[in-house]
Amino acid sequence: MPSTYTNIGLEKQGTGENANSWGDITNTNFTMIDEALYGIYTISSSLTTQTVTAPADGTAGESERYATYRYTGSPTGAVTVTLPSSVKKIINVINEYAQNITFQVGSGSATATVYANSSGIIHTDGVNSVYSLSEGSANQLRYNGITKAEAVTGGVDVTGDLTVSQDLTVTGTITGTITSSGAMNAGSNNITTTGTVNAGVVSLGTNGWTVQQDGSNNLMFAYNGTDKMKLDSSGNLTVVGNITAYGTV
Repeated sequence: MPSTYTNIGLEKQGTGENANSWGDITNTNFTMIDEALYGIYTISSSLTTQTVTAPADGTAGESERYATYRYTGSPTGAVTVTLPSSVKKIINVINEYAQNITFQVGSGSATATVYANSSGIIHTDGVNSVYSLSEGSANQLRYNGITKAEAVTGGVDVTGDLTVSQDLTVTGTITGTITSSGAMNAGSNNITTTGTVNAGVVSLGTNGWTVQQDGSNNLMFAYNGTDKMKLDSSGNLTVVGNITAYGTV
């Protein structure tokens, strides 16, 4: 019985074949398995339309068989990559382009996109569908291809509104709209926002002052947990101590 080949080109030797070369063929198969599990195929191209060919059967060193595809270059627009219609494969994708990469196979409309400057895992069925198994980098939180939060040196960058249900402690600067049902404490730092700050309690620095709105819509100023001043919704100001004024009261 003649040899046959697996989906990724490994040679399945027929009974009685290759009497003097069985070991060499087996070692080649092992190399190919290693490449399919751990190999990285770097594709340096700026083309917006690219094609990946099927690896040759029984041949090691075929980059298309590698586990990971790393894309580098400077395409001027979104990139479309057509995968071979004869190979079923899970591919790790590292997209270093400033453009999205869409993978397709055959004439199918089921495609998978790995977004600009991110990574993902795709699965081609070798017929007409490519599936996205994940997207984004390990340090990113993404929604529909848009990075909403990213871990960076010294903190987290958040794009859009930030809503928390527990206390929020800030050691840097926040810009954007902040909604918090817990306490908000910036320590000795600043909270800067071009939107609205909605919080249960806002701590002003580390000196014991807090501001919050009570159940009657009064703005309460407290020091070390004790209310010191109240500003009601009509603009009336009530304080528990003396008022020193240098103008007209």
